[in-house]
Amino acid sequence: MRIEVTVGSNEPTIYPLSLPKITVGSSDNCEIVITTNGISRKHITIVTENDSYFIIDQGSTNGSFINEERLVPGKKTEFTSFFPVRLGDDVTISLLSDEEKLDKILVPLREKTEASRPDISRSDITSTSLNRKMLRQDKTGTHTNLKIPKPPGKSKAEPSVSVLDRAKKINVIPLAAFGILAFAVYWNLFVIEKEPNPDDLANAPQQEFKIEKAIPVERPVSHHVPKEELLPKEGFAKYQADLKCVSDVEQYFCNLIPGLKVAPYGAVQFKLNVYLMLDGTPYFDEAKKSTDPFAPIITPGVSPGTTVAQGNNQEKESYTDTQYNMGVYLFLLKHLPELDEAKTQDMNILVAFYTKNSPNTPVKVIAFTSKGFNKLKPTLKEDQLIQIRGGGDSAMAPLKEAIEIY
Repeated sequence: MRIEVTVGSNEPTIYPLSLPKITVGSSDNCEIVITTNGISRKHITIVTENDSYFIIDQGSTNGSFINEERLVPGKKTEFTSFFPVRLGDDVTISLLSDEEKLDKILVPLREKTEASRPDISRSDITSTSLNRKMLRQDKTGTHTNLKIPKPPGKSKAEPSVSVLDRAKKINVIPLAAFGILAFAVYWNLFVIEKEPNPDDLANAPQQEFKIEKAIPVERPVSHHVPKEELLPKEGFAKYQADLKCVSDVEQYFCNLIPGLKVAPYGAVQFKLNVYLMLDGTPYFDEAKKSTDPFAPIITPGVSPGTTVAQGNNQEKESYTDTQYNMGVYLFLLKHLPELDEAKTQDMNILVAFYTKNSPNTPVKVIAFTSKGFNKLKPTLKEDQLIQIRGGGDSAMAPLKEAIEIY
């Protein structure tokens, strides 16, 4: 496995996960050093245990986030390829599998170096140890005088001071008595609760307390794909070269929708989005048959939408907006079962429908989340196709409550 580190709008850098513990931060002692605003000296640690990976926030100032939730410092949080970790505001770290092709140079990890220690010579240290020559007993033998050696550089002689003489100058007894008195006053005024007078309690007016049950406020939860994640139709072209069924979520959709395994179509995952590109001709043809009973019969052995030669004229596939809408509805109703939220999690699912006449740009795109689709799935009925056929875009309004269509 490898990790991809992206700082702001700069090109990402790829590092190998070659150590069981990798520290990321702005300190030179980290294996991965990131010197940008918002990164602490030791920001996070990436831990490898068997085939699992974890993130531990090291008490960073600006925090670490997975799926916009701040990590608890010191707690291990699972790190997967589905959800990158964000450090501060500008740094993103994503987990890459070894199967993904590498188009950038793999940067080796830094080796930790022991911090240099200042060279302190013995001449710079002022010795404060006592020896026998420093202690001198007076003639009476009642106490010991301590002579403090003069530091170098002072010329004026200072008289030796007795340890007991210093103690006599500071009388601690009054200070201790004052502290005890202040503590007693504080305890009496603020800590000890006085017992109420029984007569005062008898004459006090009785108050009735009503306990009202709190009414929970239901906040609407949106399962729509964010507007900024809606890829324009022209934007799908850059992912067509990377179509594959490698990651777990890609394999899940490729097995769920058989048409994704047929070239040049497929699935590709990018961060929190998964793009599904498939041939929409079968769905649009089915819609066309239901709306146009006099539609020409499809020639046996020729796939729907294929150009059929008829003398000097050629019949090409052509669909109306109503047939596009009905084809999308048929796909959701008959060909897409309820999704496994444990596998898709909170990913954004974007489905692009192509036709033979439009192989590079999708004619329709739908975007949804697994939770939004599963909530909508039981409401899909075949009777709604009649309303779509007669009402056009207005009949698609119930569908648009959970799905973006463009």
